[in-house]
Amino acid sequence: GVTVDIYNIHMDAGRDGDDEKARRKQVVQLLSNIALYSTGQPVIVVGDTNLKTDKSTVDVEVLQMLLFGAGLTDSCQSLSCPEPHRIDRVMYRSSSNVSLRAKSWQAETHFVDAAGNPLSDHLPVKVQFEGSYRRP
Repeated sequence: GVTVDIYNIHMDAGRDGDDEKARRKQVVQLLSNIALYSTGQPVIVVGDTNLKTDKSTVDVEVLQMLLFGAGLTDSCQSLSCPEPHRIDRVMYRSSSNVSLRAKSWQAETHFVDAAGNPLSDHLPVKVQFEGSYRRP
């Protein structure tokens, strides 16, 4: 009877002002949906944020808006992963009766085609979680 709400995202990829505005609007839309559908629920948000936090202060602000707005923890930050500015992120939050904790983070290298070429322009991220349930 325990559920975790999962949101899969792929945010706008460009680098100009309109793209920055689009990513901000996408975060506002995501926060609205999390508030509407996931109040009181544990949540995992995964995907390509296209937020280049090593190069853009605007992207840093947008990521912080997402993390704080939904009460999320960035798994890479919590585990001090080797690629803290990676655009692919796995973020999560616990609820009053479900506790989530990221245990490990890694970039996966085995998603390749028959010729051994990567299936994407960047490696996917794998995060292993530990969870526990407390009766309400």
